[in-house]
Amino acid sequence: MKKVIIILFLFAFSLLTYKGKVENAFIEKIDLKLQEEEIGIVFIPMNKSSFLLIKTKENSIILPIYGKENPQKILERFGEEKPTYSYTDIINGENKVEEQNLQIENINIKKNNKNYTISNENINFCIFYEGNIQNCDYIYFVNETSLSESKIKLAFYNEDLSSTFENELYNHWIDVYKIKKKEFTLFTLHKDTYNVIKLPNYYFQIS
Repeated sequence: MKKVIIILFLFAFSLLTYKGKVENAFIEKIDLKLQEEEIGIVFIPMNKSSFLLIKTKENSIILPIYGKENPQKILERFGEEKPTYSYTDIINGENKVEEQNLQIENINIKKNNKNYTISNENINFCIFYEGNIQNCDYIYFVNETSLSESKIKLAFYNEDLSSTFENELYNHWIDVYKIKKKEFTLFTLHKDTYNVIKLPNYYFQIS
């Protein structure tokens, strides 16, 4: 009987050790591997907060969506313990962004009231809170609105938005991705092409 218990214990220990190694190996590979003029956007959900990590080949920007939890441990998984630019006092970046416009490498970030527009040449990614939608090719809906914009190619929206709004997005034939609190969404954008990858927060060892 003791031998059986020991064997089971060793099996469980080996399984947990292997699982941990696999997770750590996977985590170490979380790299967007951006090319020149390519933009990477990571949606970072937390319990009661949300952030966007915006990356270029050489720089990174942390932008709060809502809430005041600290995403430091998550940023470390991306090698971004101290982003180049920060729009929030929650995370100390190398530079604190105070102005309405930020020009960095090939992108321009413009804040208009609560909304943001991230531009790369003639392509715009918008973060929408309120007001009117203007010149958005790709958009992240933090809040709901009525849709009349026909230029939108791709829309992200929070999972707590209504099914009515979700149906409206589908009715406009927009490619859509729901932003869930138990997932990390990685969005890369280069000119007219984009890629979306979803990862469960299990891989980041976040409760």
